[in-house]
Amino acid sequence: MKPPSTLEKKFLRLWQILSDGQPDPEREFRFHPSRMWRFDFAWPVYRVAVEIDGGMFVGHGHQRGRQFTGDCEKMRQATLMGWRVLKYTTVDLGENMTMMIEEIEALLKQGKCVDVEEQRTLFGN
Repeated sequence: MKPPSTLEKKFLRLWQILSDGQPDPEREFRFHPSRMWRFDFAWPVYRVAVEIDGGMFVGHGHQRGRQFTGDCEKMRQATLMGWRVLKYTTVDLGENMTMMIEEIEALLKQGKCVDVEEQRTLFGN
């Protein structure tokens, strides 16, 4: 697993401070059986994931054609597998953190969706 980025560290720190007793997410969670796709953060038993797009204002990251196309495929497959993915930007992380936490908590409070041990066995997490 790659080391956490500055944005990922910030998200985790703020999650631990602001979330209302919710479980911590898993970082770099592989969700697909045959692709190496990973979510930035995931709560596997709830099938909730968070993606933070950090390069959108500096001309790199996931906004170029090929990366954008790949991200669209990843999101489609995740949706077909029952994942609920919330995508955020660096602006959200800086200015809308309370909103982010509330949205994530709202999905987590809907309840568990899957046997996480079965998923770990299938996808090698």
